[in-house]
Amino acid sequence: MQGDLLRVSGVGRRFGGLVALRDVHMTVRAGEIVGLIGPNGAGKSTLFHIISGVLPPTEGEVTFRGERISGRSPHEIAALGLSRTFQNIQVFGDLSVLDNVLVGCHRHGRAGLLATAFPSRRVRDEERRLRERALKALSFVGIADLAFTPAGLLPLGQLRLLELARALAAEPILLLLDEIAAGLNPVETSTMAENIRAVRDQGITVLLVEHDMDLVMALCDRIVVLDQGEKIAEGFPEEIQRDERVIRAYLGAEWEEVSA
Repeated sequence: MQGDLLRVSGVGRRFGGLVALRDVHMTVRAGEIVGLIGPNGAGKSTLFHIISGVLPPTEGEVTFRGERISGRSPHEIAALGLSRTFQNIQVFGDLSVLDNVLVGCHRHGRAGLLATAFPSRRVRDEERRLRERALKALSFVGIADLAFTPAGLLPLGQLRLLELARALAAEPILLLLDEIAAGLNPVETSTMAENIRAVRDQGITVLLVEHDMDLVMALCDRIVVLDQGEKIAEGFPEEIQRDERVIRAYLGAEWEEVSA
């Protein structure tokens, strides 16, 4: 395990008079799977948006590999090696599965618009290289056989795998997964968990927001808990399961019985 890959320092975010996040501190170390949990409205998605550049923080800063990224554009942050999925599936239904993943390769492309309109050998070589990367990502998550299927025809479980493949095609150092298992049945959830472990085994660090607590507890090395915009706990899964404040705010009585 190496040092801190991501550091969130005193991050706050206000929307007018609404405080969505207040003085949040957390770190993600290289090689970890870290879970970010909490009730609806706790600020999890807002924090994800700040880390990935969708929103700037009102206070504090975010650093990635020792470099300040808060306030930078999503494109700039992605170019540094941070990729993410979104809670609401964002695919181009009329495009093939392969073409959807090629969108995730954009930060590796070097050809400009003019070069694409008048393709040279170099441009054709680049297109082939990106296509190979996209197919490799699809193969990694187990849906390479669907490469030429319109994405709009896929069921939810395969759409989630498509989103994961598209994020992986950018070859990230840190992968942010926003409720990647939402709506999946137990078999699909198990498949997704295997894929996430395989991602980590490939040397990619993972930060995930997830409501499936069985998945979180089985998968994560550490867990950070938000409630009403504030961090209320951080620790190993077994510590979080025993934390009375977390049980009251989020986990509920069934976890209190399990940890008793």
